[in-house]
Amino acid sequence: MLGFCSCTVLEDRSHCPCILEVDLTDVETMANKPSAVELRIADASGLELYRDEASANSYGVIREYGVPRGMVSVAAFSKTDVLQENGTSLLLPCGYQMDELFARSASIECSEETNRDYVVLHKQYSTVYLDFGPSNDYVASSFELEAYGGFAGMDEFSLSPISGDFTCGVEQMSDGGFSFRVPRQGDESLQLSLLRNGEEFSSIPLGEKIAEAGFDWDSEDLDDIWVIIDLPTMDVTVKVLSWERVDIADVVL
Repeated sequence: MLGFCSCTVLEDRSHCPCILEVDLTDVETMANKPSAVELRIADASGLELYRDEASANSYGVIREYGVPRGMVSVAAFSKTDVLQENGTSLLLPCGYQMDELFARSASIECSEETNRDYVVLHKQYSTVYLDFGPSNDYVASSFELEAYGGFAGMDEFSLSPISGDFTCGVEQMSDGGFSFRVPRQGDESLQLSLLRNGEEFSSIPLGEKIAEAGFDWDSEDLDDIWVIIDLPTMDVTVKVLSWERVDIADVVL
């Protein structure tokens, strides 16, 4: 993986390339360990230097890359199922809920001959749980639920949300409630529509209600959201469900 010519010990080494070591051992400890981690490395100008994939059985291996001295950007994200890569953007097609995406980006000062980057992935999606209480089954049999909003992607290096048409159907869960996954949002445009025979019966401004509950879309790890909806009155209560990472060592079998 070393893509730059090295200097000899007799030369002035201040302008020589250096080695960037990428350490993925933390990913190995995640209870929901991804099947693979995608790595993108770029120089200070944004020029892509490396595009690599680490499989789950290699997280314990330190990966080495020859890079120019100076600032280097390292983007790491879990292998995706639905998100589509376009340049440095990960874009969600219309009609799909968000992947269970974990990602991290950092700027690394590569000034020594060997520099190490320790990668810790963070949760880039929120699961929204919808609870209509005793009306859950009635809603499931009488309406189609659809969520939509104005952000449908993420920049790999800034982790910032990318504007686009987010829309997905909302399915009933085994416990009777409903859920869908949404990508990081940049405003309060997220909506929930109740459709009957393709026509909108009612719409709920989820984004506004979520903001009123104090949810932080800029959080390093996105929390989950529980939305309680009283169907007769359409009163909405939102609760933020704090998300905490679970490691393999914390799982009780």
